[in-house]
Amino acid sequence: MLHISKDVEYYYQLLKSEQPIKRAIRGLPHELTSAEIETFLKAELNNNDVSVSQLTKRDRSGTKVPMPLFLVRLPSVECKVELDRVNFIHRIKVYYEDYVYSVA
Repeated sequence: MLHISKDVEYYYQLLKSEQPIKRAIRGLPHELTSAEIETFLKAELNNNDVSVSQLTKRDRSGTKVPMPLFLVRLPSVECKVELDRVNFIHRIKVYYEDYVYSVA
């Protein structure tokens, strides 16, 4: 992260224990918005620090196409355990995976 303090710029990195936990949700239709899923998960987990974003890919023409894959950022390991107990989102069965970012 970039931090600016009194005209001095420096980078720092969070400790592994302080970094948010990322999980991928599979099984949801791409028509479902990130905001709907985020609102649902905040209510289920009783935690307002949960954020959801939809992953996209680029087609041959370079336009972004939404995928049926959503990224969830959780503040702690306890939230990860609670998230794994949520098997249905809007009556749709979902599957969770650890998110591993790779550049292809």
